[in-house]
Amino acid sequence: MLVPRLASGQPFTVTSDDPGINVVPTFTYVSGDTWDLHVLVEHAVSTATVDIIVSKTQGGQRPSLRDLTFDLVATSTAYLSVSLNVLGELGEVNLDSLDSLYFDPPYDPYETTPDRELIIAQLEVYDDVVFIECHGVGRARIGGDLIGGLWLFERNGFYNKPRIDDLVIAGDLFDDVWLVTQHAEVNKFTVGGNVGTALNPVTVFASVYGRIGTFECNNFFGEFRAEQGLRRFVANGSFVGDFYAANINVTDLGEGDLGAVINDFDGTFSTYGTLAGDIVIGGDLASASYIFLRSVLPSTSTVSIGGALDGQLFMNEDEGIEGQILINAAGASDPNHELWGGTVHVWDEATQEFFQLSPDETGDNEAPYYGVLSADFGGGAIGLVPFMYHAKDSTPDHDTVITTGAFTGTVTVEHYGPVADVDDDTSTTPPVTVYQLALMVPPPGTVPDPRTTEVCDNRWTDVTGNYTYGVSGRNVTVSGTFANWRAYQIIPNDLVCNIDGTPDVVYAQGWQGTIGCTGLDQTYGCGFQVKTGFDLNQNQVVESGDVETWLIEPADFDGDDNAHVIDLSLLVDAAVNGDDE
Repeated sequence: MLVPRLASGQPFTVTSDDPGINVVPTFTYVSGDTWDLHVLVEHAVSTATVDIIVSKTQGGQRPSLRDLTFDLVATSTAYLSVSLNVLGELGEVNLDSLDSLYFDPPYDPYETTPDRELIIAQLEVYDDVVFIECHGVGRARIGGDLIGGLWLFERNGFYNKPRIDDLVIAGDLFDDVWLVTQHAEVNKFTVGGNVGTALNPVTVFASVYGRIGTFECNNFFGEFRAEQGLRRFVANGSFVGDFYAANINVTDLGEGDLGAVINDFDGTFSTYGTLAGDIVIGGDLASASYIFLRSVLPSTSTVSIGGALDGQLFMNEDEGIEGQILINAAGASDPNHELWGGTVHVWDEATQEFFQLSPDETGDNEAPYYGVLSADFGGGAIGLVPFMYHAKDSTPDHDTVITTGAFTGTVTVEHYGPVADVDDDTSTTPPVTVYQLALMVPPPGTVPDPRTTEVCDNRWTDVTGNYTYGVSGRNVTVSGTFANWRAYQIIPNDLVCNIDGTPDVVYAQGWQGTIGCTGLDQTYGCGFQVKTGFDLNQNQVVESGDVETWLIEPADFDGDDNAHVIDLSLLVDAAVNGDDE
């Protein structure tokens, strides 16, 4: 059925090709190029399509609609679904602005079994839209602002999910987007400007079982909630408010990598279930801000804070850090290591409480170079850029005295974050330099303390060429033979943090390393000592004092995991006849 333009010259044509449909448009002139349009749709079957074709005026102006209202009547069925297209001639965007699109008579937004529904299949508006209520949106483009928000209502039938397929707002969103229904879905929602303002925060809410694919904006002020799941959220500017996604695992909606990317964050960020992808905060996590992850951070995921961690990060699952947490991921210079100022709280199921990692703690819980083993919270790590090595997760531990003598094998230096060889396979320069120091000298020489002797002291020997190397994840491996009565010190060389910008890895604590050496980058070393197993008192000779030490604290020498008289006999023989280990 075709309804022609009225004699008054209104620039709209309402048309439908569906048989048996009765469409009655009523135009009311407002002023200038602005009209009201009320559309009555009566249909004997369950579905109908209505097109509103918008033409420019004789003066070439785009007309506007103030109120576009719909009265849908199912005449012979219990249910009527209308698909609406608002189009311009020849594909042009001819509708200048639209104040409100709504139902007249009024519609109950909480109706769970509606007898009528309106699906906006296509909508093109050159400038602002004030308010929309409907049951679904296919493709909509708003060239200005969406001022009064959008309500998406429940559809009839469990499998008829209310849905926004692709909605683009070139300007700002100034009021709520309220998906009040169960099982509502948003495929793509793009706001070129801001969502809300600091003085007028708004809510984007997908209620019970609601899922959101991709949501992108500049700045966001208010509350974002995806009660069932999310694929990807992007705020290219600031997010100020509360963010909640039950799961970040949606793959059948939206586009792009899973996760959330927010340039500056000030508020509360929460997840409850499955987490996939990365959470990226480009700036600081402010002191009053919180991140709550009530699920495991998987090994494939990263929480990346580009600046300082001044707020609180809660990991609510036992052994909940399988992946990587980065602090100062942008690689700002931090000579005093002050960019980790807040607290990471990790749930411990055994004690039924959180343990804290922060600069205010002591012992193994003191950040940034905490001593808690990665295995104790899931196998992941929390790294402040530039990364240090983890003294206790390395093998052997930093500052270990190996008392079993020389060995051939692999030493692993584990770091608090992922590292890389800056030139990979294109350079012959190893990722680290290895130095060796003799721990036995003939009288009257004195044995140097490897922990306080710079590697530029001529008593250290560069033995880097004696070993092979590997770099993977957080680990650097050094493989080869480590001789008895020697100390070894490992200094970073071609080693960088494996993040954007690749700042150099800098060892900030440990042995003396290159501190005090001219012409070498100032860095400490990761070190260990190799000594014979009989030197129990570690005075670098095997003598009666070691027997006295054994009598106080017996040690196993024959490898049967028991300390008994046979082990004592071996020690006495070594003290009397010399140590052959």
